Formats: sequence, structure tokens, C-alpha cells
Amino acid sequence: MAARGTDVLCICGRVEADELFEGSRKPVGPRVALGERAAIEIVEDLDHGLIPVQHRRQIADLMTDFLVGRYLDGTRPGAVPGTPPHEAATDLVS
Repeated sequence: MAARGTDVLCICGRVEADELFEGSRKPVGPRVALGERAAIEIVEDLDHGLIPVQHRRQIADLMTDFLVGRYLDGTRPGAVPGTPPHEAATDLVS
């Protein structure tokens, strides 16, 4: 999807992330950049039903940061210039 121009944000818990990265490079932090248009956010002990209010808030904040970083920081077509840039992501390490 990202290769065809779609911005992708995957949010998962630590258990899913460990399985996702099994046999490959492990992420060094909670945010993993997968190229210019894709990222994975790892949320420790994520409740998939988002029942706890703190998880709903955290996921909403992650999604907002991702969208603001993509469309309001002035670096993409149609973006609004002069808004703060998105928080930097960590890359994968061996």
C-alpha cells in the first residue's frame, strides 16, 4: 500500500510486534519507520477492545500525530505550511 502512495500506520501491542518482527531486526523503540509512508507504533499492554480510557486516548493521540505529521507539516502536497513537524521515528536495528 505504501509503495502505491498510501500512508500506513499500524498500531499493535508488544506481543504482536514481537511476532511481527520474529526472526528479523527488532525495533529499538515504540515507533518504527518503514519508509517514508509507513510506520508501526508499539503500545505496551494494548487492550485491543480499547476498553481502558487511557488506551483510547493514547491511540487517538498516535493517530492524530501521524496525520498531522503527514498533512499539516508542510512537506506533502496539500499540506499546511508552518505547522510543527511530526515526531521522529526510530529505524530498525539488527
